Amino acid sequence: MKIYDITQEVFGCAVFPGDPSPERFKMLDIKNGDICNLTAFKMCAHNGTHVDAPYHFYADGKTIDQVSLDKFIGYAYVAEHEGEITAEDARRILQDAKNCDPACCERILVKG
Repeated sequence: MKIYDITQEVFGCAVFPGDPSPERFKMLDIKNGDICNLTAFKMCAHNGTHVDAPYHFYADGKTIDQVSLDKFIGYAYVAEHEGEITAEDARRILQDAKNCDPACCERILVKG
């Protein structure tokens, strides 16, 4: 099984319009005499590489902590796409996954 790295660098990737840009803060610094280096950060949950839980789209959907990790293991279809995904884009990506291998339709990863 091939493993695909679709991660995006959090502080350099595109941010959805209206979402805040990620910020990092140096809390402690050994150079300033602190016992260790400590960094904090603030960001929207939809920045960078992430999973949209069903709750993101459905009022009665599961939150991410209610989704079993088993759902994230197995064959997947990897689609390359830049920018916002429209309904038509989603339909095309799903059809492409079905055409490639129906077993991959359970997990679709969008890289871009």
